[in-house]
Amino acid sequence: MKTKRLLIPFALLMILALAAQSLSVFSRASAQSAPGTASTIYLPLTISSSPPFATIFGIGVNGLTDARVLPSTEEADPTWIRQDGLYWNLIQPSQNGGYDWSSAATLEADMIKASEMGYKRIQIVRGTPSWAQKYSGSVCGPIKQSEFASFGRFLQAAVERYSKPPYNAEYWEIYNEPDAPLMYSDSGWGCWGDSSQPYFGGQYYGSMLATVIPYMRQANPNIKILNGGLLLDCDPALSTCKNPAMAGFLEGIAKAGAIAPLDVVNFHAYDYQDTRLGVFYNDKNWGTDYTNDPSLVAKAAFVRNVLNKYGQGSKPLMNSEMALLKTFDTCDATCEQNKALYIGRAYPVAIAEGLVAGIWYQATNGWNNSGLYGGPMFDAFKFARAELKDATVSRKITDYGSANVGGYELDRGDIRVWVLWSQDLANHTLSLPGTPRAVYTWNSNDGPYVSSTPGASLTVGMFPVYVEWSK
Repeated sequence: MKTKRLLIPFALLMILALAAQSLSVFSRASAQSAPGTASTIYLPLTISSSPPFATIFGIGVNGLTDARVLPSTEEADPTWIRQDGLYWNLIQPSQNGGYDWSSAATLEADMIKASEMGYKRIQIVRGTPSWAQKYSGSVCGPIKQSEFASFGRFLQAAVERYSKPPYNAEYWEIYNEPDAPLMYSDSGWGCWGDSSQPYFGGQYYGSMLATVIPYMRQANPNIKILNGGLLLDCDPALSTCKNPAMAGFLEGIAKAGAIAPLDVVNFHAYDYQDTRLGVFYNDKNWGTDYTNDPSLVAKAAFVRNVLNKYGQGSKPLMNSEMALLKTFDTCDATCEQNKALYIGRAYPVAIAEGLVAGIWYQATNGWNNSGLYGGPMFDAFKFARAELKDATVSRKITDYGSANVGGYELDRGDIRVWVLWSQDLANHTLSLPGTPRAVYTWNSNDGPYVSSTPGASLTVGMFPVYVEWSK
């Protein structure tokens, strides 16, 4: 209602609108101190017009202050940093021995650096002390129910210590991949998955979350709390799903009433690459491959269906681990090119899904050949990060479906950006609705993206092409 007789200044209205949006995205402690109790049908793609942050681009790092990591991280300019390394079992090895934070000294330096750089940092907390283990010998496994409160008090102490300057840790992830099956070792994942428990142990994990979150809110009501990123191994509706019971873990969390007190629901989504250029897949687990969208679309739909069932469908989602993996041999030139290609496809899709963040796992070390720093995929990441800054997706482009070309139109505020790619690996020449202001294509000699002369027609191949339009 725009009228000269409006008594409330426009600026005040904007402030109130932003405040209302903020409250709808993140819940506060006062509503969560007493958590309540709480067939797969895929929903269509959700196009988000207003993601909660300027950019979803993030990177998983082992040590931010490492001399091999920091310069490349600064060059990549991510919004998000995710890091492991806050271990309950090391800080409180004895039940009555208090907290010894000395084991976190290096991590503390990383926290300080992340705060100085302005990154939104996600801190993973995990590691079950021997005295709190439900299954003796499983450091990554579940906590005894009688010790849930002990974990809550530890988290309260951690939040009190690290959510204020100079650390300013705001985002907290409780264990990692807790739906992974139980292991008797100190694995990098959560391994709360238990076939002897209802919902594969998800309800038990959810009960833990419902217990500890109020302790964390008491320490600082402004922090943001995530469940451990869910592995989501496979869609139980597929005959090729090897362990369909695992898929019930998320519903178990919901049954325990632990979705509502979370700020973000967190999952992981990987795809796997073939030896052929341009080919990736996750067909046996999620029915996806290079001819459609990456598996994060199917996984996000699965998560939203579960959340809708429990009245939590508006909860923000995050993909805190994404990458294109090669689980065999080393990463040759084709492998590196495939990662570059995948980055150009996965990030527009993640923006279209309205995800809070899409975090590439990982920066270095190359777990399953996933390393980002160095090589053509790093160029592709930097270009996508710069080109899609502040972008929201306006629509999925279907104009050229008959030519097997897909993509998205993104609104960047100052311009519109199309990201287009071939879905059958062939080159296709398209007639455009006009002459764009700029076109960027992948350099066939291992990248990076280069400016091409705009025209009324455009050749699109397997590597994503970026097309800028004036508004």
